[in-house]
Amino acid sequence: MAFILGIAIAFFYPDPNPQMPWIERVLQQPFNPLSAQWWQFRPSATAPPVSLQQRQQAREEFNQLRLDFNTWENRLTQLEVQLNQPFPQRPIKTRLNLLEQQLSGHASPKVFMVTLPSDLLFEGDRTTLNPKQSELLDSLIADLRKFPDTTIQINAYTDNLGDTQENLDLSLQQAESVYEYLYAGLGDNYHFLRVGYGETHFLAPNDSDSERQRNRRVEIIIE
Repeated sequence: MAFILGIAIAFFYPDPNPQMPWIERVLQQPFNPLSAQWWQFRPSATAPPVSLQQRQQAREEFNQLRLDFNTWENRLTQLEVQLNQPFPQRPIKTRLNLLEQQLSGHASPKVFMVTLPSDLLFEGDRTTLNPKQSELLDSLIADLRKFPDTTIQINAYTDNLGDTQENLDLSLQQAESVYEYLYAGLGDNYHFLRVGYGETHFLAPNDSDSERQRNRRVEIIIE
């Protein structure tokens, strides 16, 4: 009743100085969700644009670096063949370490490498060791105890199925799991290195299940 009475009074006795409803006043104001003290646009820091000349120069340097790398890798391969130690599928760092050991002048450099299938150590894409294969690593630990004060490098690899970054993370975590097991059995008398290479450095093409299984591996290098 009060609402109807108010409408009737406004109809017969209108306000001599009517004002626009507040909602219309708000809508007609310029869009300003917050006051200036709360909202300020500041220019973002952007990298200066790269000129065409800079891009061309960078491209030339990149091409030269690639040529130098190919030449350097070919020379490394020739040296490996000359020393009867070809490891073309191994990482560059590993190949250099092996050559350094052979050229160090020792009569019988102690460099050994054991390759273990990841499918034996891990179930599927897991990063925890398969407890059923503990005897395999235990026998390896027994052999490693014969070579104290050596460097043990643990390299883990995957196949090319799945995301590249996920494979890289998976290989690193698997290498870490093998390291933790070996360290628990060997102690502080060894220097450990662990590297996850992901889906790089294939031993075989990834075109079948059996070949991909060969690429899923853990290499343990004793130097």
